[in-house]
Amino acid sequence: MPGLGGGGHLRRQLRGGGAAGRGLSGTGRGAAGDPARARGLPEHFAPDELFRRLRPYADPFAFIAADPAFGTLRAGYAEDMARARALKPELADDRHALHILPAEPWARRASGILANRLAGTSAERAHALLTRLPTGGFMVSVRAPTATGTGADALCRRFPTGGGRRAAAGIDYLPDDGYDEFVRQFTAAF
Repeated sequence: MPGLGGGGHLRRQLRGGGAAGRGLSGTGRGAAGDPARARGLPEHFAPDELFRRLRPYADPFAFIAADPAFGTLRAGYAEDMARARALKPELADDRHALHILPAEPWARRASGILANRLAGTSAERAHALLTRLPTGGFMVSVRAPTATGTGADALCRRFPTGGGRRAAAGIDYLPDDGYDEFVRQFTAAF
């Protein structure tokens, strides 16, 4: 392709851009009320700082090449995902897997990517990721079995702060005392 530096260079750029996108998409996911977030600590960069660093670049590949923030984002993403992959499910059978993630910034950054990766591992299995919140309760992410691609929204809408799409949905806040009811409804739904 003319002007893009050849196939190998283009593939390296696109790999870098994907990693940047993943790093950037998780940067702002700290829980409200988290004292560390108030000090700007849970993210690899505070969102406003990252915005200031990105703003001068019209081309994201120029940002990747010129700003050391990209290396920090890439390393942080790799560390977050290594922690996520080390988690063992609380519930696992042929049709369901439920993981509980800690009330840690890395868990909030990794939860959506982890949910999508787990959903791709078994077409017949539904996945639920419950991320503990610093103030108590959980934030919930549900993926319907990819074989059907439906039911996640219906399940989540049974809870006051739930909603989403048929294949991927969530609950913004599930109180601790709602955990057993969620598990019961999750296993019944899929």
